[in-house]
Amino acid sequence: MENNLYDEKIEISFTVRMEPVVWGRVMPVNMGKFTKMVTPEETRNAQKLFRSLSAEDRPSVPLQGPLFVESRYYMTRPKSVPVKKRPYPCVGKDLDNFTKLMFDAMNTNRAKKKEGQKIGDIIYSGFWEDDSQVCGQLHWKRYADPGQERIEVTISTL
Repeated sequence: MENNLYDEKIEISFTVRMEPVVWGRVMPVNMGKFTKMVTPEETRNAQKLFRSLSAEDRPSVPLQGPLFVESRYYMTRPKSVPVKKRPYPCVGKDLDNFTKLMFDAMNTNRAKKKEGQKIGDIIYSGFWEDDSQVCGQLHWKRYADPGQERIEVTISTL
C-alpha cells in the first residue's frame, strides 16, 4: 500500500528558460583562525535565477512526503563539437551536478541565526521542504538547438 499524504496524486511540470549550470565545488576560505566553506558565486547566482524563473510554478505550500522527480537539461552545444561527432553531451559536465544545483534551489530555506528572524522561520518557500524527500528520479542531459537552452522538470507525489 502506498503512503500518499494527498487524496490524489499531485504532478507539477514546468520549464525554466536558462542555460543549465552545474553545482560548483565548495571552496575553503581562510578567515584567520577559522576556515569557512564558500559556495561559488556562479552557483549562488544560478540558484537565484532558477528560483526566480520557477516562482510561478511553485506550490503555495511545500510538497510533503515522498516524491519522484524527472528533469531534462538542454544545454548549448560547443561550436567545436559537430552533431555527427557527438550527438549527446557525454563528456564534460556531470549530470548529477546539474541535479544538485536544481534540487538545492528547490528546497525550502529556513532561518538559522540571523538578526530579526527566529530559527526555523521560512526565508524561501520551495517546492518541497528538503530534497531528501526525493525517493525516485530520472534525469537526462541533451544539446539544445540555438536559443532553446532550458531545464524541464516534473515532480510527482508517490
